[in-house]
Amino acid sequence: MKFVFSKNLSRALEELAAYGEEHGLTRQELAHISLDDFFELLANHPPETPGEWLSERSQAGKSRHLVTQSVELPPLLFAPEDFDCFERPKREPNFVTAQTARALLIEVENESDLSLDGAIVMIPQADPGFDWLFGYDIAGLVTMYGGTNSHMAIRAAEFGIPAAIGIGEDRYQQLQGTEMIEIDCAGRTIKRIK
Repeated sequence: MKFVFSKNLSRALEELAAYGEEHGLTRQELAHISLDDFFELLANHPPETPGEWLSERSQAGKSRHLVTQSVELPPLLFAPEDFDCFERPKREPNFVTAQTARALLIEVENESDLSLDGAIVMIPQADPGFDWLFGYDIAGLVTMYGGTNSHMAIRAAEFGIPAAIGIGEDRYQQLQGTEMIEIDCAGRTIKRIK
């Protein structure tokens, strides 16, 4: 069912991209247009120049996106005051396997042409969208978010790859720009080597 849903969703997105291209909009510009705007365009008869109207909606959406990117919220909201002030909770990573890996650290945010063989890979979340990483011979895995039962934790266990899953935002940011690290799953530590 997931495959059928993804296939239809992918087809719909390609149709939107083609419609945008007909009206002079790139995929990046379309990404800032809300679905409600497309429904409004459909229901209220298109304006004389739909490309211009969509371009205006895209600019407004881009402005809203920039505002939301500048707001940081806690992982969990317990009270209205949490919107005003909070401390990031310290997280204990979930270590997978009892092995140790020492290697170059490569941060990856999307599928790329990087050679990841032999590297410890660092990714933001532990979701199935990063399953392609296991096509490489990676030495280890680090994620900012995720838990013991997350997809990547399960896959790392299947492949016997040392992993630190869900290290938290603070530790993740501290590791950014690091050249080499060591993950000691048995000792439950992550060390910066250089």
